[in-house]
Amino acid sequence: MTNQKIYAKIQTKNQAFFELSVREVKGLTKKEFYDEWIKQFCKDVPQSLINRHILKKGNFLWHLFSWELLPDNRYLSGEKANEAFDLVSKQGALYIEGIDYQRSKDMNEEVHQIIPEMETADCLSQFWEVYVVGKNFKWTYIKTHEDGLGPYFMKR
Repeated sequence: MTNQKIYAKIQTKNQAFFELSVREVKGLTKKEFYDEWIKQFCKDVPQSLINRHILKKGNFLWHLFSWELLPDNRYLSGEKANEAFDLVSKQGALYIEGIDYQRSKDMNEEVHQIIPEMETADCLSQFWEVYVVGKNFKWTYIKTHEDGLGPYFMKR
């Protein structure tokens, strides 16, 4: 892991951009992030449902929750998800900006480490869509691009 700083342009809902200094994590690509996320958080979901509701073109990782592929007592949504994210340790947390798994042209791009300016749900509201995982994928927080769906928080 490196402490090299790069600048990321983050797209907001208004299509405007702002820059954050972020730390790139060497060696973990978006593709690997997606694959590990599915491995860790979709363990109890049949592969046929993962294929249909998450991996199929036009779908997103957060469809695990919006399609209710898990019982609702396994995750939090809305304000409860924001509160849980604000309280959990961000040490070693990683994030990617979300995009449809099948359409992403930058799946070899490396993921980023959370920085102090991103440690609350309110700070992440500027992202169009963002996926955050705790160290070793112990938890996940997702802010979706859809009004009225999410955010979602889940611990393994």
